[in-house]
Amino acid sequence: MAENVYILGITMTKFGKHPDKDTVDLGAEASLGALRDGGVTMHDMGILAAGNLMNASSGFGQQLQKQIG
Repeated sequence: MAENVYILGITMTKFGKHPDKDTVDLGAEASLGALRDGGVTMHDMGILAAGNLMNASSGFGQQLQKQIG
C-alpha cells in the first residue's frame, strides 16, 4: 500500500426501527457522525468506501456520496 490508512472517527446509529429513514439516510447519518468525531470533512477524505449486504446491486456507495457530498 502506497499510503497509510487511518480510522479517525466513529459513531453509532441508535439500534431500532427507523420508519422515517431509508438505508441511505442511515448511512449518511453514520458517515457524517464519524467525520464529525474525527474532526474532518468529506473534502479531507481521499476515499469513501461503503457497502450494503442486503441490497448489493443498489449502488449504495454512490447514493451515499451524492447525499453527503
